Amino acid sequence: THTHTFWFRSGGAIDPLTLVACERFTEARTPQPFSIQISSSALFIMDLHGHLAETEVIGYLGGKWDAKGLSLRIVQAFPCSAIECDDSGSRNQTVEMDPASEMRARDRIQEKNLDIVGWYHSHPSFRPDPSLRDIENQTNYQSLFKTADSQEPFVGYIVAPYDRDCQEDESTIQCFWVARKVTGVGYGTPMAAQFQVQKDEQPDTECLLEVLGLLKYYEQHPDRMFMGRQWRKPTTTNASKLSASLKGKLPTRLTEQQKKRLLEKITAFLDLGDELQQEAETCAQNIKAALKTNTPIQAHENVLGNVFLPGLGRTCQQFEK
Repeated sequence: THTHTFWFRSGGAIDPLTLVACERFTEARTPQPFSIQISSSALFIMDLHGHLAETEVIGYLGGKWDAKGLSLRIVQAFPCSAIECDDSGSRNQTVEMDPASEMRARDRIQEKNLDIVGWYHSHPSFRPDPSLRDIENQTNYQSLFKTADSQEPFVGYIVAPYDRDCQEDESTIQCFWVARKVTGVGYGTPMAAQFQVQKDEQPDTECLLEVLGLLKYYEQHPDRMFMGRQWRKPTTTNASKLSASLKGKLPTRLTEQQKKRLLEKITAFLDLGDELQQEAETCAQNIKAALKTNTPIQAHENVLGNVFLPGLGRTCQQFEK
């Protein structure tokens, strides 16, 4: 399990959701222990995943560790399903991996001849500083994946798609690593790790399939983000904000027209999701009202059968093409 509670030496509990600002590595005093490279497609998937839900999302990162060069290379992001934490009343502040989803992600990483080298999760509407729980989760991961020569090549990424303090459309993304506490009790120090983005040149089939899988998964998800909602300015919606954030993470060989077309396909899928969600909610309300008044509900059933499900199917087919 990844759920823990932190305690002061005096024995008093503190809130595990407390955010802690990351410190910076310095060459003179505390150099970063290894370099980090991440593919733009991995960032694309993390960013898209974070935008799609009002609650926190989570996933693994697959890649390779170069012990000789002290270099961590992150190749692909593997989204996982989340379960609600027992000790929190709000999933927009905490997240845990669904065990079955975690095992599927581990199997996929192994099948691609990659290693688990990190994890990611989102802070939907607040800054991407790790919480105390995040710090302990990261510390546990570093211990689990420690190498024979005592290196800890495992990092955590936090994506903040709708950070209230951020004035830009592009999501704030922070990579962190925990420096061990030398003496005493308590948690280690979260350090902001610098990373280099490796730009993908060509579209990757695996990435596109991952995109489609995420869009389908959140199409009728109870925690899906409503994309027509206003973001910052009256002329900007969550959907247009998402497009602006994702554009810089698209493959470099795509033309501007191709990038525009792909993002339009994604936002069209999400816009229809908004419409279908509204239609379903209206139908549900009308059916409840009809049941109270003994009114025939066949008309509402026809809407669900003839409009809602076929509409979803057509959109999936269009995106797949």
